[in-house]
Amino acid sequence: MSAEQEGGRACAFAGFSLAFDYYGMEPMDQAALADDYGSRYLGLTPGPAREATVLNNDGIEAGDYDNFLNDYFDSSYLDTSSPYALMSDIDQNTLVFGIINNSDGSGHQVVIVSCDVGGTVEYFDPITAEYTQTSYSNFGYLVEVTPHSD
Repeated sequence: MSAEQEGGRACAFAGFSLAFDYYGMEPMDQAALADDYGSRYLGLTPGPAREATVLNNDGIEAGDYDNFLNDYFDSSYLDTSSPYALMSDIDQNTLVFGIINNSDGSGHQVVIVSCDVGGTVEYFDPITAEYTQTSYSNFGYLVEVTPHSD
């Protein structure tokens, strides 16, 4: 994943945590996810300083996003040329993360709630805890997320 696809800083951990809850999986909060990421991907020493560094400064490195996501979930990118694949996933109760591209090249991960045929998307921002509507075209990437199949 390039810098433009980055899942964000704490937003990715918060979104992952929501996905555990959504699918009824063993809960893991964003602090625990940040600690795990800091340990396995960044080689940081365990403890509160590692968690704070990851949550407040580093977030998930763009190149690590897919691997870290797939440590916990099965995922695949949706076609962003039209809203129909997204609408289908929502109809099937599949959780979808949307990544909104920021002007600085970073991304902000949100959880998609609904989408209509006209391309209006409602999403939940795990950082602000607010629901917002925007155009389908504002999403650089859409990632469907499901529990690992055994």
